[in-house]
Amino acid sequence: DEAALKKYREAEVTHGRVAMLAVVGFLVGEAVEGSSFLFDAQISGPAITHFTQVPDGWDALIVTMI
Repeated sequence: DEAALKKYREAEVTHGRVAMLAVVGFLVGEAVEGSSFLFDAQISGPAITHFTQVPDGWDALIVTMI
């Protein structure tokens, strides 16, 4: 079906764009480590561990926004 194929192609492009933005965010998070005004620059180390270092209360807000 041509309509279904078009829908799947659009979804693939959309997911690709979201993935590219996620990678950029991950890399920017690595680049600004320790120099951010957020959380008084107390979050450090590799980006994969940043979420666990977020102060209490913020994690619920972040999950809600996702």
